[in-house]
Amino acid sequence: MLPEEDTARRRLDFCLRCIDAAAQVRDCWAVAFGDAHSADSRVVAAGYDNGDVKLLDLVAGKLRFETNVSNGVCG
Repeated sequence: MLPEEDTARRRLDFCLRCIDAAAQVRDCWAVAFGDAHSADSRVVAAGYDNGDVKLLDLVAGKLRFETNVSNGVCG
C-alpha cells in the first residue's frame, strides 16, 4: 500500500468515527477546508442545521474545536 493511500484511509476512518451511530444524524449545511499550507496541515470546518460547528484536524485525526451557536450554520 502506498503511503498516500494509508494516509487517506486514516483520514476516512477518523471522519467515520466522528459520526456517532447512536446519535441523531444532523444535516451538514456548510463545509470549508483550511490550514492547508503544507501536507502536514489539513482541517475541515463543518456547520450543521442544529448550530453545531466542528473543526476536524485530518492529519492528527482529532476534533480540534467544537461549539454550538444555537442556530443553523450555512455558508
